[in-house]
Amino acid sequence: MKGQCLWILATLALLCMPSTCVASQVEGTDLGTFVVTAYNIANEADHPCEDADEILAKGLNNYYCPEFLSDIIMQGSGVDDNNKFIQIDWSGGKKPTTASETFFTYVPYITTGSGQRLEDGISIAVDPSVIPLNSWAYIESIGWRRADDTGGAIKGKRIDVFMNVPRKDAMNFGKKNLDVVLQAGVQGKSQQESETTKEATSVTLTLYIHNGSASGSVIPGAQVIWQDGSGKSSQITADNNGIVTLNGHPGAWSFKASAENYETNSWDQDITSTCAKHAFLQKSLGGINGSTSQGASASATQAESTQPDQGSAKYWEENAYDLMNQDRWEEGLQALDKSIELNPNNPEVWRNKGVALQFLGRYEEAIQATERAIEIDPGNANAVIQRDQFVRDLEKRNKDQNNPERSTQTAQPNSQSPPLHTGLQSSESSVIGKWAFHFIRTSWESSSEKVTRGPDSKDEWDSTVEFHSDGTFTESTSYMTFAGEWTQDANNIRLQDSLEFRDGSGNYVSASQTSESRDGIIDGNTMNGRGSIHTQMTVTGDDSYSAEISEAYTWSADRIE
Repeated sequence: MKGQCLWILATLALLCMPSTCVASQVEGTDLGTFVVTAYNIANEADHPCEDADEILAKGLNNYYCPEFLSDIIMQGSGVDDNNKFIQIDWSGGKKPTTASETFFTYVPYITTGSGQRLEDGISIAVDPSVIPLNSWAYIESIGWRRADDTGGAIKGKRIDVFMNVPRKDAMNFGKKNLDVVLQAGVQGKSQQESETTKEATSVTLTLYIHNGSASGSVIPGAQVIWQDGSGKSSQITADNNGIVTLNGHPGAWSFKASAENYETNSWDQDITSTCAKHAFLQKSLGGINGSTSQGASASATQAESTQPDQGSAKYWEENAYDLMNQDRWEEGLQALDKSIELNPNNPEVWRNKGVALQFLGRYEEAIQATERAIEIDPGNANAVIQRDQFVRDLEKRNKDQNNPERSTQTAQPNSQSPPLHTGLQSSESSVIGKWAFHFIRTSWESSSEKVTRGPDSKDEWDSTVEFHSDGTFTESTSYMTFAGEWTQDANNIRLQDSLEFRDGSGNYVSASQTSESRDGIIDGNTMNGRGSIHTQMTVTGDDSYSAEISEAYTWSADRIE
């Protein structure tokens, strides 16, 4: 009988198209093809260390490596080598800080966002608008799994399969395109449904209220009366950052903003998708909350989009960043030059001109641009870091030009000559060369309420990484360039870097130290893995405070040369 069943399934495989095979074998709603990845929680096996380096974990009365405890802080939960589950102890108002100061607790199991237990072989993270929480879905070649959790990067047709294994084993799963069927009787988003149906019913507007202009200081406590595209109206007060968040139906929205000692501003604006806008109020010349007395005043103070007036220095600056994000470096450089013509004393524009020049291989000019940024703002730590990196890049290029053999080895990572740095076991799997990286943030946490993610913070970003044969790498984004070290063991790779920043002077100084670690799997000309960023920040001034920020992300990379 078993042989007959196998024969029938084999026949089905020949008769149905790949995209419909799973649906024909499993009862339920065909949701189509999903991108399926795997994830794990913090695992002690990922952080081995000597006994002498272990620290006493508060609340656990046990010793662990500080890196393991930091990973728990970053992810919120973990499992030790004895298969004991550990979570942050939030009782009594405790808050996570450092690995040595945070309180932890053992728990019998980890609870997911749906209230279910996190279980190996059962739990998956989904987008609830596509697969409802607590429902079951059949994943091609994996089997039935329960939608127990969500994730910041799990949007649309993406599924993250939980595995209670070390990180390397979870990453070995890779990224797969698999067919998914939702259990019968559950309403999900089928393959034939429009992907925008749900999104079209509600949009979110983040509105910033400024003083005088869209680049002016924010106005905390400003009052906003608004009406969305369906006619629903409400009133809301701006928070301490001058921000109001409005959720409503897309269409023509109406606004009326006011604040003490400012003229009231009214305007209409089409809001058709989730976005951020900037409005500003003018100081009142007399009285409190006076209405706009001149007809032109209201139209002149309508909410501005994030793009400034065309032709201004700010316009060309932001235009340049958009072009650079698309790897259109020559055009971006031209836009930066136009911004400099209009405002030659903006250190950030000069610094980013250095980035564009570095990408174009014009190292001498890149150094000159960053030195100009430092001349304008001697405290610009990012410009100093970039200038030093550009100098190293120029020295390396000159050495390569003077040593053709070395240059050839660097340009041809598949060369049979032995690599210069240790840990690389086979030159055929060398990553030396340039790679295009893509990142998706999965979590962001701050130990201080005073440090929040900015309005322009993105959950996805890109960079270009050049791996050098001496075990170092250079990484460039649209706003900075930095260096780090990399090691490779067979098909496993690790990247590490650290940066220090300092901003301000006099009565206000912000200083931070950032460390980053990435682990991944190499598969020919592609790589993928997970990473984390840990930042310690100290602000001194009238309102001094410190904070620790932990971030986690997944990444993928493709070789470009």
